[in-house]
Amino acid sequence: MDDELSQQLQDCIALGVARTPHQNLLFIVDQLVESAARALSPGVNDPYTAIICMRWLGSGLIVMTHRQDPEPYRYDSDENLRVVAKSV
Repeated sequence: MDDELSQQLQDCIALGVARTPHQNLLFIVDQLVESAARALSPGVNDPYTAIICMRWLGSGLIVMTHRQDPEPYRYDSDENLRVVAKSV
């Protein structure tokens, strides 16, 4: 692989120290579930926050049921299959 192609590939990748909601849907779900669980702990005892978290989770599930999954196949400009990427 030549240096130019290597640089182009590196430009397609971004590394970070934490997950973001745009990269990982399960990250958002984990955050909401953790917030709800902590809100219901005896030390906090905040059922309103837990209810709000559950409403957000429910709203997200409704949106997902109306969403069409993206095509898993990626083609290049010559219509050659290059990548098969399963969606979450």
